Amino acid sequence: MHEPEGWNLGVELGTLANEQFRADNEYIGGAGPRTRSPGALIAWDPIARQPRWQVDYDFSINGGTLSTAGNLVFQGGADGVFRAFAADDGELLWQSDLGVGIMAAPMTYEMDGVQYVSVLVGWGGSSGLLGPNYDGEYKPQGRLWTFRLDGGEIIPVRGQALPELTAIPFDNSPDVIALGADKYAGNCVLCHGQGGVSGGAIADLRYASQATYDSFMSIVRDGAYAAIGMQAQGHVLSDAEIDAVKNYLLSLRAGLMAQ
Repeated sequence: MHEPEGWNLGVELGTLANEQFRADNEYIGGAGPRTRSPGALIAWDPIARQPRWQVDYDFSINGGTLSTAGNLVFQGGADGVFRAFAADDGELLWQSDLGVGIMAAPMTYEMDGVQYVSVLVGWGGSSGLLGPNYDGEYKPQGRLWTFRLDGGEIIPVRGQALPELTAIPFDNSPDVIALGADKYAGNCVLCHGQGGVSGGAIADLRYASQATYDSFMSIVRDGAYAAIGMQAQGHVLSDAEIDAVKNYLLSLRAGLMAQ
């Protein structure tokens, strides 16, 4: 059923705490074997119908690829590293840490007899907001990098320092925290990250200031930050649900401080 002004993805986005799942043996197999890593660069042999080589990553949401006539394949990773592989066997030939997760595909051009490779770096979009912060930088700026043979050294992009955590009182009643976790997962997670952990592109709500939490109802219900992208949610969430989300986030903050 279509939900006006909601996420219409055909799946529940809550915590699924009350959902009933089928036993594993009731599911049929998919289109192929399970992948052996969260992310991978695969060189596919269309004649043999199998990988010629594969590079495994400990992270997903990686950038597109560029292959060249010089037997090279370039790809940027979610970890912010730009890599060049041998196209025939996948050997890693070169890499450079650019500091920010890379989602775009690189491109190449020639000028005055010199070949250049450019790649746009930056973390965002739906996958970048929802996914983990693999490069470890908080709210870094995007950047266009261009490389050539015998080029100079680079200084990786660095983000902002996370704000200092201070204790903020909250209601830790189990029912309130459970409600907040469910409503956060159903309404907030796609921008603010799973489990309250920012993907790095926008603010991490666990680190929000006392003033932000004091204005939480105005921000979430009334749209006080609509001009910078945070639309009003009062037509979707009740005051009690918004307050529960606030307490859920503060419980995550308290958990961070206890570590």
